[in-house]
Amino acid sequence: MLKYFSSSRIFVCREWFRRFKDGDFSVEDKPRSGQPKKFEDKELEALLEEDQSQTQEELAESLGVTQQAVSVRLRAMNDSKTRKLGAL
Repeated sequence: MLKYFSSSRIFVCREWFRRFKDGDFSVEDKPRSGQPKKFEDKELEALLEEDQSQTQEELAESLGVTQQAVSVRLRAMNDSKTRKLGAL
């Protein structure tokens, strides 16, 4: 049965079981370490809705971030949509 689950999903399940075992029944997101987002996905989506032909450099300039930050976020947004479609 385990061969059908990715190791990341198994890790997530184990983490939830550990939390529940420790008495933490909250399903709210916990604060994360690291640098906070410099812009929200909705801001990027709004810019793309205005003009889908914008380059990553143009999007980055509009948001006041680096092109790499836009690239990373676009990839994450695409991965998220792909996972949602796969769950259907």
